[in-house]
Amino acid sequence: MSNARRIYSRMKSDQKRALIAVEALANDDMGDIVEVLCDSFADYPVLKYVLKDAGTDFDSHLRLLILFFVEAPVFRNEWMIGIRIGSQLVATAVISKRDGMPAPATSTRIREGVWTELGESAYRRYSAFGAATDPFEVDWPHLHINMIGIRQSLQGSGYGRLLMEYAHHMSAADPHSSGITLTTENEDNISFYKRLGYEVVGSAVVSDDLTSWGFYRENGTND
Repeated sequence: MSNARRIYSRMKSDQKRALIAVEALANDDMGDIVEVLCDSFADYPVLKYVLKDAGTDFDSHLRLLILFFVEAPVFRNEWMIGIRIGSQLVATAVISKRDGMPAPATSTRIREGVWTELGESAYRRYSAFGAATDPFEVDWPHLHINMIGIRQSLQGSGYGRLLMEYAHHMSAADPHSSGITLTTENEDNISFYKRLGYEVVGSAVVSDDLTSWGFYRENGTND
């Protein structure tokens, strides 16, 4: 993955042209990654569904859940990528490898602590979501985009596409990866992923107000 090329885009503003780069992030960046994802996903359907009973604790529970999502790939020595404006992280993605290997024991212990804090009902809803989306999984080794988020004030600026293009090159550079999978629970995202070469591999109604779509993009598509 270290050979994945840096992806650049020149973004226009009223005052100047800035060179925007996607970069690999490190464990020391986890606080900034969680901050960006909390901002990006504060109103996201699946997180609101899982944490629907949180009440006034929603913000703290959201942070705990997103921290868990970020920590799991870290323990598997997987990947976090991002875009900065100056020193501020404004967009990020967390990417894991799907090869049939189980998660390590460390993340299992963290998982137990998270669900003790969030509660049994949140765990049941999370499990229901997982069961509904499991059939989306493809049977060959690939990369999976766990989360991709852009600060709400900058959404629509093209940063999501840059992160996706970087992930495509990561997958193409890995001889053990056939492509990339991801899911979305926002119907507006479907056309965006299709434009990037993704195909819908399934959909599932999780609850009355939550539907998930699964996608797969084979390496080399639309390059």
